[in-house]
Amino acid sequence: MLFDYHIHTSRCGHANGKMEDYVKKAIDKELVEIGFSDHFPMDVLGFSDDTICSMKYEELEEYFADINELRDKYKDKIKIRTGIEMDYQEDIEDMLRKYTNDNRWDYIIGSIHFIDGYDFSKPGQEEFFADRSIDDLYIKYFEKVKNLASSGLFDIIAHIDLIKKFGCHPEKLSLDEIYREIAKVLSGADLAVEINTAGWRHPVKEQYPSLTFIKELVKRNVPLTFGSDAHSPDDVAYNFSNVFKELKRLGLETNIIYGFSKRKPFCVEDLGGIR
Repeated sequence: MLFDYHIHTSRCGHANGKMEDYVKKAIDKELVEIGFSDHFPMDVLGFSDDTICSMKYEELEEYFADINELRDKYKDKIKIRTGIEMDYQEDIEDMLRKYTNDNRWDYIIGSIHFIDGYDFSKPGQEEFFADRSIDDLYIKYFEKVKNLASSGLFDIIAHIDLIKKFGCHPEKLSLDEIYREIAKVLSGADLAVEINTAGWRHPVKEQYPSLTFIKELVKRNVPLTFGSDAHSPDDVAYNFSNVFKELKRLGLETNIIYGFSKRKPFCVEDLGGIR
């Protein structure tokens, strides 16, 4: 069963293409399911205007309506899920909880893009890393990952090691120790980890998480999902074929691959292939 649960829309301001074009591309690639998961409106979460990269809250109902329309139109060709990606910060948990209670979500993705109030993931942010201790940034980032996992707010965590996006790696910290620690936290968190192929489109040139990290997650039976983080129709299922081959070499068991419906996980039995 092939699915892509991390697909954005032009509403976020940094993606392009019509929502229907993403659906058509998924059908062309023989996906069984997709899920739209655009950025949740940041204007109601206390983010400053200069850091907002999402639809506005007033657009949210239209987002739901557009997904429902496409779901009905293509119901005989592909299943379409309603998802959202929410930026996690410790000081807005109560606000996030208010909006996660909407029963229209099939799944909610939690992600981390900010350190010390700064969006480190935006294109061209190499200077942010050049001016700071990479080790300290990794410590801060993965502390946030642990807090996100413990919050109980989300179904999936996106691009779990996004901190490596620009190819910056710690100098003294042991990544193996970090991976083991995070995998241990996640093993009791009732949270799936997204295998996100967007890293192949960025300087790091590998998926999130790394294969070494995935091995630790698999050891602890942490559930996994798949997402391309598509920001254009051509990104749908991006590089899934190569990543699937690597996962099969690891002997990945399909009983830890999960999809979601109305925030309830279900086991996916077949990784399959992709054109």
